[in-house]
Amino acid sequence: LSEGYTLTNTGLEDGCSFEISLDLVALYEAGVITDDDIKKATPITVTYDATLSKEAEAGTYENTAWVTAPDWTTSKDIVSVNTYAIDIFKYDQADPEKGLAGAEFELYQKDTEGNVIEGSKVTLTSGEDGKILVDGLDAGTYYLKEIKAPEGYVCSSAELEIVIPESAG
Repeated sequence: LSEGYTLTNTGLEDGCSFEISLDLVALYEAGVITDDDIKKATPITVTYDATLSKEAEAGTYENTAWVTAPDWTTSKDIVSVNTYAIDIFKYDQADPEKGLAGAEFELYQKDTEGNVIEGSKVTLTSGEDGKILVDGLDAGTYYLKEIKAPEGYVCSSAELEIVIPESAG
């Protein structure tokens, strides 16, 4: 719906990153709100998606929302969102302390039929210390597969399943 509301995302002084203002008269005139809705006091629900910045680290983030009107304000609804991290370490089997640089991996998710979810695949390369940190993941099931071994080493054919439960620490 492009009419009946205003989105503001600059110049806010209440610590919010955006604000949505509804014009209830315009929504009524557009037929979005009906007489029946008014009689039944049908709730108005605003749904939105938010994406953490690429700089986000594993942890818990709070998303707070509330409604204000000229004469009142609701209590604040706070939703906690957890993000997770995984550490990957490619090392020499003969010397488990020796990290190997340049190993390439794919990290991805699959749908219920076992197909790779479009847009979920990322390629990761181990650094000089053999390590990769993947931060900002949601709970869920991920798959990790080595696609290129460092020079002089053999690429693993194993696909590793990584499960991050909703209640992960």
